[in-house]
Amino acid sequence: MSKKKEQAENNNKPENEINQEEIKKEDEQASESTDNKLNKEIDDLKIILQRERAEFLNYKKRVAQDRESFEALTLGNFFTELMPVLDSFDRMFASAEDKSTVKENSAEKFIEGINLIHKQLLDLFSRFNVEELNPVDKDFDPSCMEAVAVQESEDVQRDIVNNVFQKGYSIKNKVLRPAKVLVFKPKASNEKENTQNETNT
Repeated sequence: MSKKKEQAENNNKPENEINQEEIKKEDEQASESTDNKLNKEIDDLKIILQRERAEFLNYKKRVAQDRESFEALTLGNFFTELMPVLDSFDRMFASAEDKSTVKENSAEKFIEGINLIHKQLLDLFSRFNVEELNPVDKDFDPSCMEAVAVQESEDVQRDIVNNVFQKGYSIKNKVLRPAKVLVFKPKASNEKENTQNETNT
C-alpha cells in the first residue's frame, strides 16, 4: 500500500479510531522499552551477583589459609618451646649409655636429671598460662574435678577432696583436663546435725 493511499485511508478513518491506534502503538513501544530496561537490570544484577560470589569464595579461601597459617604458627611456637625439654631427655639418655660417666651416684644424677626436665615442663606450662589443678583439702568442684571415688567421713562437714590421683590443668579459666580425685563426704548423721544446726540458727 502506498503512503498516499495509507494517508488517504487514515484521513477517512474516524478520529477516535486513529487515536486508539496511536495509543496502542505508544503502549507497545513503552512496554518494549520497559522490557529492555528490566532485561538490562537483570543482566547487571547477574554480573554483580557473580562478582560478589567470586569475592566471597576468595574471602573464604583467605580465611581458611589464614587459619591454617595461624594454627601452624601456634603449634610451631609451642613445639619450639618444647624442644629444650626433648634435648634434656636426649642428653640424659646419652649420659646413661656412656659407661665412662657411670659412677656410684648415677641413680642420684638420673633423678636429678628427671627433676630438671620436670621443672622445664612446668616452666613451659607457665609461659603458656597453663595452671595446675591440685585441689587437695579443697571443696569438691565438679566443673574442674572428677570424683573417681567417694567415701563417707565423720571428719568433714561438706564434700572435700582428700586425695588427687591425677592432677588437672586449665588455661585462662578453661579446663583442659579435670583433676581425678578422692572425695570425702559427710556421713548421713553429720548431714542431719548440720541441717538441724542451720535450722536452729
